[in-house]
This record gives sequence, structure tokens and C-alpha cells, in this order.
Amino acid sequence: MTHFMKAKRLVSSALLCGTLAACVTAAPLPEPVLAYAGQTSCSSAMSTALAADLTPKSPAGVSVKTAPVTAVTPCVTGAGAGQAYVVFALPSQGLVASVNAGAVIEAKRVLAPAVMTLDASGAVKRTFAGDDLARRGRTLSALFTPQPDERFVAVAVDPAAIGGRLSFVSVDPDAAPTPEHLTPRLTPEVYRAGLGAAYSYEGEAFARVYFSDPNPPKPAYVRPKTATRIRK
Repeated sequence: MTHFMKAKRLVSSALLCGTLAACVTAAPLPEPVLAYAGQTSCSSAMSTALAADLTPKSPAGVSVKTAPVTAVTPCVTGAGAGQAYVVFALPSQGLVASVNAGAVIEAKRVLAPAVMTLDASGAVKRTFAGDDLARRGRTLSALFTPQPDERFVAVAVDPAAIGGRLSFVSVDPDAAPTPEHLTPRLTPEVYRAGLGAAYSYEGEAFARVYFSDPNPPKPAYVRPKTATRIRK
């Protein structure tokens, strides 16, 4: 065997091993967190200091940001329990047509979201929860047009929803008919579980902004007047 063929075989083996390793060592899908004891250091009001800016770096029709909500995410006292939350700053330029914000639907879970708009001081202006939210693709979210005094949008945990289930079908997943032929991997229990996602305390929050005028015209440049020099 020539050196070239040996090298080729080694490279092929390395690529194959790399591919298999990636499959074998893939991180497990996050499980829903259905119980929460509550944090002890929650603030009385939301802070906008760490808000993720939704202003795009270049003119665009859409701007989107995501943020994880975990047990160590900042929380605010409310609804009888500490509510973890993340904040997004609405764009400082461009004409915003609408905002879509809420939770990303993951394979096994979906953050139990409550969406709030905040003014410049961080005070809550509007709240969207429960029936105000709708499934839009792989998200559970509120869709609204921001008001002039709304500067931020927050996605907080709704403690009342945790432990419930978001159904992807119009019937109860537990009562949904099971197909006659399922693969060994897809048991009836796994099949039914795939028809919805559990509301979780932890998950992925997002905010998406749609622009009607992403690149507004800049003010015309006016050359400043210079003082007239008087010759002596």
C-alpha cells in the first residue's frame, strides 16, 4: 500500500470517526422542569440593564434574539412566586411594524411564558399570557404593535402554567388515536408525547421585530456656517 493510499484511508477513518463521535456524544435534549422552589433573591421590579438589543447592525426587515431562562436567570417577585425573566430592548431606529415575543417550542418542553411590555423606566405597561398567546410555527408567542411609550419587551415565567401541556393537535394527546404501525423506537407512549410539549420553568425565550421601514432616511446634511474672517 502506498503512502498516499494509507494517508487517504486515515483521513477517511478520521472523518468517519468524527461523524460517529458527533452522533454518539450529542447532547441530550433538555428535559422540562416541572417544579420550582423559587429563588430567594428576587427583585421587586424588572431590570433593563442587561436587555438584549433588537436594533439590527445593518438595515433589515426582521431582527430576532433568543435568550435562555434558567434557575439562575434574574427573577422578579410576582404571581405568588419568583418569576425568572429576560428583557429585550426594542429598536432605537427603523419603523417597527410589529413585535412577536414568547417562547421557543423545544422537542420535550416549552417555557411557560408571560410577555410584558415595559416603558423607559422598566415599569410594566401591558401583559400577554394564557389565551393572549398563540402557537406560531415553533413558537408560543404574543404578536402586537408597540405603543410609543413602550421601550422594552420582557418574557417571564408564568408559574400558573408550569406542569401543564401545550398540545400540537386539536384533541387531547392522551386520547389521540395511535397509528396501527409504529417503529420499535416509536412506541405509543413516545408517539403521544410527540403531540405536545410540557410547560417548563426553564427554556428558551425569544423576541422578533418586524420593520415596515428598516432604513429610514437620514436627515439632510447641513454644512455649518463658518465665521467670516475680517482682514485687517
